[in-house]
Amino acid sequence: MHGSARARVAAFAAAEEPIEWDVLRDEWTYLLLAWIRQRVSAGSEALKLVDAVYSHLNFPEVMGAFVSFLNPEKDEEQLLLDWGRYLRNCEARYRR
Repeated sequence: MHGSARARVAAFAAAEEPIEWDVLRDEWTYLLLAWIRQRVSAGSEALKLVDAVYSHLNFPEVMGAFVSFLNPEKDEEQLLLDWGRYLRNCEARYRR
């Protein structure tokens, strides 16, 4: 039984086109940030999570505009606006 399932999974995986790491990381970055935005009240707690995600995902460039410690000149409202803009851009790109 297990061998059969493993064989099907292996066949399925072999049929998939490989995905480059940068593309995969960008997609997961968007999914994670969208989830945080929907589940955590907007504000300093949400932005602390954004900062943590930025570090944990090895500093993706796509997040640079709304990471608080990279933008000390921006207030919380501007960071949240930039984050929202990023999410809208991703939504438009991934819906194609």
